[in-house]
Amino acid sequence: MAFPPIRVHLCLSVATILFVAFSFTAPAFSAPKKPPAVQPAAMMWAEPWAIAPGKTADVTFHGEGLGQPIGLWAGFPAEAAPVDNQKNNGQPTYRIRVPTNVPVGIGAVRLLTSTGASQACLLMIDDLPTISQKRGNNSPRDAQTIVAPVAIEGVCQPNGFDYYRLFANKGQRLSFEIVAQRLGARMDPLLRLLDVNGRELAYCDDAPGAGSDSRFGYTFPQDGQYLIELRDVNYDGGSDCRCHLRVGDFPIAIGAFPDAGETSAQRFFLECDDGSRLGPIALPAWAQPPGCFISASRKPAEGSGFFPVTFAESNPIIESEPNDTPEKATKIAIPSTVIGRLDRAGDQDFYQFTASKGQHVSFRAATRSIGSMASLSLRLLKSDGSTLAESKPEAADEGMVDAVIPSDDIYHLLVTDLNRAGGPGMIYHIQAEQLRPGFSLSVESEHLNAAPGGTVALKVTAVRRDYAGPITLSLRGDGPSLALENQTIPKGKLETDLQIKLPEDLKLTKPLIVNIVGKATIGDDQVEQTAGTLPALKLVFPRLPYPPPELDGVVAIGIRQSKK
Repeated sequence: MAFPPIRVHLCLSVATILFVAFSFTAPAFSAPKKPPAVQPAAMMWAEPWAIAPGKTADVTFHGEGLGQPIGLWAGFPAEAAPVDNQKNNGQPTYRIRVPTNVPVGIGAVRLLTSTGASQACLLMIDDLPTISQKRGNNSPRDAQTIVAPVAIEGVCQPNGFDYYRLFANKGQRLSFEIVAQRLGARMDPLLRLLDVNGRELAYCDDAPGAGSDSRFGYTFPQDGQYLIELRDVNYDGGSDCRCHLRVGDFPIAIGAFPDAGETSAQRFFLECDDGSRLGPIALPAWAQPPGCFISASRKPAEGSGFFPVTFAESNPIIESEPNDTPEKATKIAIPSTVIGRLDRAGDQDFYQFTASKGQHVSFRAATRSIGSMASLSLRLLKSDGSTLAESKPEAADEGMVDAVIPSDDIYHLLVTDLNRAGGPGMIYHIQAEQLRPGFSLSVESEHLNAAPGGTVALKVTAVRRDYAGPITLSLRGDGPSLALENQTIPKGKLETDLQIKLPEDLKLTKPLIVNIVGKATIGDDQVEQTAGTLPALKLVFPRLPYPPPELDGVVAIGIRQSKK
């Protein structure tokens, strides 16, 4: 496979030769340190961190400035009600039930308490039975005994190791996966599987497609006891250095690709690390763009593999193989969302489109932000095969090229991997569009609070593209209409302090969820854009290089009922 392999040692390495049995804590033989993780200003986390589909759990949320529980909003189907929190050190507790048809994955919630709406918090939806880490499992001798399939929620201590002991049979296969960074935690995990003599059998620091989280599969060569060793790669620790460890015979999903038999991109196959595919899997009925999670299992009792799916609201075009020459190119339209995959090492994908002189076309790729391992190179080709424009590998984007079309003709977009890699999980999305005069918007906060009758200010910033006219702002969402002031970004200006006034009699049972929408008439076009919240989300989740796309543009508004 073209993606970086997991190290699996079936013989003694130099490091393990130097190990004395059960002497596993010497930092000298560990992976080199990474740059320290960025610590959130005030991380909010849940206990338990996982809820099982079809089950009910009392979930206590921890964070600064949280008051008495009132209501909860969830980005996935769920029923929630506040629970008296006097026994939880004043931290709000909610009884949450998740329907059985919600896939395994990660979802967002927001609280409404007496102090207002909270920042977003991520929860795991997991079909594995979940237990808590036992204190004192910091040496092989004191390892916590577990029985797979199981998930364990734990906290890593500074300079500490956590150990878990399990019995496995010869020929038994198990998957091991840590979900930490993907839940917004500060922990950067490192995971090892050891035999009872301290020999390293499998190791993972950063797993392809999972960011800084760790995961691997292993088939045991003989009956016996084995040890799982877990720590932060930088020996960091603390209450926000948390993780969710999953152990079971579940598939390790590294990609999701649409069923080529239909064009609406509503059914997907899960691509797994062993080259197998599961599916097709239909998107949940409640799923909305830009995406959701899908999951599947080989043995339902052993848990499910899961992966985020990003899907287009309209006009998706799925790559049609073979398209590795201009003559066999997949035909696309502009605008559209191209969904493709580099099937093998050295694969190249051609796409064909017709364009007119003077058109300004743009192609923007998404790879890492959708969990893919691909690093794309894009080249825009004229009909004679010469290059019109190409992406810059040193750029911070995931692959982008745009150009002004020189003449009416047929053109090709060539997609390759910078490392000539290919195989399972090498999936990409490309947004093809014609650039016109317009604008984009962003806001500096993803949650706002005010007293009844009070006003909150929200700075809205515009990035203009060949348009200098006014931009009118409004709110979109389910709930009461709110009075606005300073709702126009004036001609030639780049920002305004939007004023949102809450009615004196406003009553909320959960956070009010809205989008900030900007509209303008540009020539003959009515242009509408939703303000993004990525700058604010990156402050809430500094460990996530790409915060959940379904949270981008979402602003929660709450009523502050107390000064706490």
